[in-house]
Amino acid sequence: MAGNLIKIEADDGSLPAPLIDAALPGAVRGTPAMALFARFEEIKQTPRHLEVKGWQENGAEVEVKFAPDNTLIEIETDDTALPRPIIDAILPQAVRGNEVMAQFGMIEEIKAEYGRFEVKGEDTGGQDMRAAFDEAGAVLRFGPRRRPPRRA
Repeated sequence: MAGNLIKIEADDGSLPAPLIDAALPGAVRGTPAMALFARFEEIKQTPRHLEVKGWQENGAEVEVKFAPDNTLIEIETDDTALPRPIIDAILPQAVRGNEVMAQFGMIEEIKAEYGRFEVKGEDTGGQDMRAAFDEAGAVLRFGPRRRPPRRA
């Protein structure tokens, strides 16, 4: 009602570059996470975060969320490893240095909110796993990751 953008979506398509540039703050456009996108499908603004969805060059889905101050708070890829610079940008050194992190063969998802960090991915054998940490890097939860059943 105030004329603010809430959501734009290109059903099974791609949002045009001028629209993306107008809808995303420069601080968001300049983050390493945005380099994962080959195509953008949706930009959605909520009071808690800015959400961007689309696809990578390899066709895998990617979704990122930014806090109101434009800091990256969540990133998720579809069965594709997150690049090290993005992992380093979202996880503090205390978490990255925890020995549990060495058990991940591939990290696909990171959430960073309220002083907690959740990491999901696979071990070196391809088994799903997840871990949660506090800001000091202490493990809050660690174990197998349960995925919802895939829809047919």
